[in-house]
Amino acid sequence: MKAIILATASQDPVSPEPIAFTKACGVTLLERHVRALKACGIDRVDVVVKDDDVLINDHCKDLTQRGVSIRFRTLEQLRRHLVVADTESALIVLGDYVVETALIEAVLLAEGDSILVDSHPPVDAAQAPQPGHGPVFAGVGVVSGAKIPALATRDQSLASNLETLGDVRQIDVNALPSFDPALRRDRRRMWMQVASAADVRVAEARLIEGVQKGSLDWPAQVLHAPIENWAIARLCRTSITPNQLTLITNIVAWAVTALILTGHFMSALLLAAVVGVMDGIDGKLARLKLMTSRIGKLEHLFDMFFEYSWWFALGWVLSQGDPSAPVFAVGMALIVCNFADTAVAGVFWFFKGRKHGRRLDNYTPFDLMVRKVSGRRNIYVWIILLTALLSSVELGLWMALAWGVVTVLVRGGRTFMHLRDRRRPVEFEFVVR
Repeated sequence: MKAIILATASQDPVSPEPIAFTKACGVTLLERHVRALKACGIDRVDVVVKDDDVLINDHCKDLTQRGVSIRFRTLEQLRRHLVVADTESALIVLGDYVVETALIEAVLLAEGDSILVDSHPPVDAAQAPQPGHGPVFAGVGVVSGAKIPALATRDQSLASNLETLGDVRQIDVNALPSFDPALRRDRRRMWMQVASAADVRVAEARLIEGVQKGSLDWPAQVLHAPIENWAIARLCRTSITPNQLTLITNIVAWAVTALILTGHFMSALLLAAVVGVMDGIDGKLARLKLMTSRIGKLEHLFDMFFEYSWWFALGWVLSQGDPSAPVFAVGMALIVCNFADTAVAGVFWFFKGRKHGRRLDNYTPFDLMVRKVSGRRNIYVWIILLTALLSSVELGLWMALAWGVVTVLVRGGRTFMHLRDRRRPVEFEFVVR
């Protein structure tokens, strides 16, 4: 199946530039659609514009065409059936809409002709006028090739010609699962029409909110998230890529190890707290601009290496290089605790969580509460930093280990309880929709 992006809606009667070329979070709506379609496995895209305008050539170079065949066609060619001559059905996407990838996937999974609708659209979304009352069209649909030209009349758009489709399946955004496994939280799936500069600002705010992960520890949720959102709102308009941010974060993280080894504990701990913020920005930027990559998927492995180097370095320096000293064993034991916690979470996922699409972090409200305060890198850094300010770094390392042991015992116990319980998890929401 190929996709047809209808980029015919203009910003105003005077300007010929399609709204699809408007940027939201540094990416044009058209490019965002192309990236989303590529993620859905669609590699053929026809972009329908009103006329062959030189303006189109100015934007072609901005499209990510690697792995996707993109053709620009005119509205007249669509009316003459030239665009749909090579396909029995096509995925129709309105170019002046923002529609997240998961919603496009839901339409593609449906059988036969189907359209995405919203029975309770958010009040801040600019909606296309609909005949009568009922669900609002949400910008995406799979339509038989023979019906597509009839949707593109001279003065109207697909959104105002839905009645020409006849009996098609309607996929309601509100009927889809609210839990997002990638973000590990419940949320409202995003779509909206962009018709003005005010809509762009609303879309950007909702896009940024939509890349925030759930089930985080309290430093990441309370302290880091506002700073990260402020940063990506500005970085998304630059040419800086998520992979470049990952590289910078890792360089800074290994600088923390170097500072520890040279005895500059306070500088190292403060910089480690900064790394906690930086570590969340690259992933958010990748999700925001639909630029996830294989390198990004290896980020957790990179994180593990530099994090473990911190605990090893602290134990080594505090013990003055004596592997038999108790404080050196504390640093190594903290690494073992991290391994054990990862193993516990892996066992839960393999035997229980994957059946329901939830990990141990958010299987129940209690597990979510535990996740907020459980022993992880951010928690350890703040424990050691605060203890260093009040007493000593060594005491902080001991306290971090104690917290890590408690974490493994609690989460291990929860895993054992869940594996014995054959019931499904109680559905709950921990993000207000």
